[in-house]
Amino acid sequence: MAQYMSGGRIDLMMSHGNTDSVYPWFEKNIRNGIPLAIENYALLRR
Repeated sequence: MAQYMSGGRIDLMMSHGNTDSVYPWFEKNIRNGIPLAIENYALLRR
């Protein structure tokens, strides 16, 4: 859907978060920040 609405081009920007205040929004712990980022980036590449 996003690709259709964008005319075939879409840019995706991501961040793994760098403050402890954002992790509870997603029920995650900042201590797992790097492993979570690696896992999620790998899922996007599938």
